[in-house]
Amino acid sequence: MLTESFKHIHIYCNDKYPSLDITQIAKKVIYGYDVIESNVGKTKINMTLAEDGYSVIEQRDSLRTLNKEEMFDYIITNVPYGKGKIDGIVNNLRSVKLIKETSDKAVTINRIRAFERDNNIQKLEYNSLIKVVQLLKEGGKAIVIVPDGLLENPSFSKMREWLLVKCKIDMIISLPKYAFAPYTKEKTYALFLQKRICYDDEMVECLTDISEKEKIYAYILDNDGYANSDKQYETSLRDKNGVPLHNEVIEYFDNNGNFHTSIMEQICKSRAEDTSEHFDEWGEKIQGKKYGYIEIKEIMKDFYYKEEEMKESSKVYRLNLLPEKYFRPKEFEDLTLEQLKNEINDIEMELKNFFKEVNDD
Repeated sequence: MLTESFKHIHIYCNDKYPSLDITQIAKKVIYGYDVIESNVGKTKINMTLAEDGYSVIEQRDSLRTLNKEEMFDYIITNVPYGKGKIDGIVNNLRSVKLIKETSDKAVTINRIRAFERDNNIQKLEYNSLIKVVQLLKEGGKAIVIVPDGLLENPSFSKMREWLLVKCKIDMIISLPKYAFAPYTKEKTYALFLQKRICYDDEMVECLTDISEKEKIYAYILDNDGYANSDKQYETSLRDKNGVPLHNEVIEYFDNNGNFHTSIMEQICKSRAEDTSEHFDEWGEKIQGKKYGYIEIKEIMKDFYYKEEEMKESSKVYRLNLLPEKYFRPKEFEDLTLEQLKNEINDIEMELKNFFKEVNDD
């Protein structure tokens, strides 16, 4: 991530400001941290080969050692997975203060603040996302690769409520399930965030403060140039014009020799709404949309009241942020009672036959 970021800065500066000393810029603006020492060494080598060699790259546990005095304008990272100590983040959040509950809105605000202050979930991916937001300056931006559970798991709904209040989610890109195989086969997403600026007229302290016009751009990346399986073999087919059929992330030249940025970059920059038909690598039609906007008010429609009083403070929002939920909702066939009974009878018969075969063996 650091290498590609530096290459982007290098190309931009060479084009716009050719007299600048890029290595000095890198030394002042690029910081890299990893808890594993060997990763730090490899990164330093890669950055040197990219003509850097001067960035601050250190072995540090960013969850536990970075604090509010070390804040950044831009963070690019992937969250680690699994269980781990959260002392660093919890201790840094103890200063969060609750307000006097003189209104239902105050109760709602305290719910979010209490989550931030009292969070004790022992999941690295969960706390790493919180830490990224904590380390951003107001107006700062981040790109974070996260597993699907952070965006849909009902147990994490409070965290997503906190996230939407703290940040404006600019874009979500759904990555293919095997994008990072063989290292992980878990479905992942690229989350583009911007930390909200706390001016009085822009203050967002709870979900109802978010503008009704706010929306998230989303893109479902179906093809990254490799088969959608753990085999990860390349699929380089092109159409009659020379446009890649199964690779949306590669820059390419068409049959006329014209250069094009990747299909995904073209669409995400234009922020177009999808009106096209799409097909997978086997030529089968993909149902639903591929890209477009998701309104925050649409996401907020999925809630229930945890108490009989229908107040904002008693709402529990699910806040599912998966683009597939809104672009490609699953369709279920309605069954009559008679059909359901027949289905149950068929399953029972199959189980009886299975256990009979096992006993016979």
